[in-house]
Amino acid sequence: MNSALPLGTFASAMALVATAAITATATVPALAQTAPVRPLRIIVPYTAGSSSDIRGRIVAQAMAAQLGQPVIIDNRPGIAGADILAKAMPDGQTTGFLNATVLATATLLSATLPYDPDRDYTAVALISNSPEVLVTDAKLNFHSVAELIAHAKAHPGKLNFGSAGATSLTRLAMELFKVEAGVNLVHVPYKGIGLAINDTIGGRVQTLISDLSGVQPFIRTGALKALAVTSARRIPLLPDVPTMAEASLPKVLSDNLTGLVAPAATPAPALRRLHDAVASALKKPDVAQQLANQGVIPTPATADEFRRLVREERARWSPIIKAHGIRADG
Repeated sequence: MNSALPLGTFASAMALVATAAITATATVPALAQTAPVRPLRIIVPYTAGSSSDIRGRIVAQAMAAQLGQPVIIDNRPGIAGADILAKAMPDGQTTGFLNATVLATATLLSATLPYDPDRDYTAVALISNSPEVLVTDAKLNFHSVAELIAHAKAHPGKLNFGSAGATSLTRLAMELFKVEAGVNLVHVPYKGIGLAINDTIGGRVQTLISDLSGVQPFIRTGALKALAVTSARRIPLLPDVPTMAEASLPKVLSDNLTGLVAPAATPAPALRRLHDAVASALKKPDVAQQLANQGVIPTPATADEFRRLVREERARWSPIIKAHGIRADG
């Protein structure tokens, strides 16, 4: 569910990556007497430079300062990264940034996964929420969710929606919207949300739901029109855009929640240490600002709260997955 970035943003992201690596390593001498010798490895199952990768590096840099040890981001996109994390030594030195929806739906979408999120991971802390927003090609001149729905009902099967992939949160969220709005929209899956965004701007598809970080630049320039956010509350970067509940679709909720997880059987003291590092990182004003610049809201929460959110995500998406026969393995 990653969003491709504009070139300017990608360049900034790469600068941030370099700064994070340098800063993380430079923090070691101050606490060298008490810090573990080995770096903390954080597996990010998304590509370098993606929105998920960028926000992970922002938090990782602050964690390094708190822990007094280097933090290494290891990009291992897709199932491979999730499997490496599941099978890593449970010593507190390997963790991963994972999406709550992915944790909730992985076994619903595939019967052939080499790992089981419920069995092989333990939650450490919730970290952030990347709110999602329903957008349309601005040239269509839809000014509200109601106008989009009315047009879709008058022209069933004539509007397309793009997604980051057949099993992505962006697809699931739009299928939920279709059910609640009672409309027939045609799904067009892409290999990444950036391609879907480009085709929405180009008029090949007409609408989509995406993380704000992916569409924010195009909303700002007027290429895309934001009709509603799928969070429970309005979001600071789009204060004039209503929620789905305000658009009379209260069940259309979709947040891209990310947390830190560790291999199962990681000792409790190590989990507490990691949780405290995340909590301290998210309290830093510069971290909050860097995340806000990406359209991301710091959402510190305990491991128990993270697990509860995963259960809620499973309950929300299971009926959608079953109703549409959505599978990752055919």
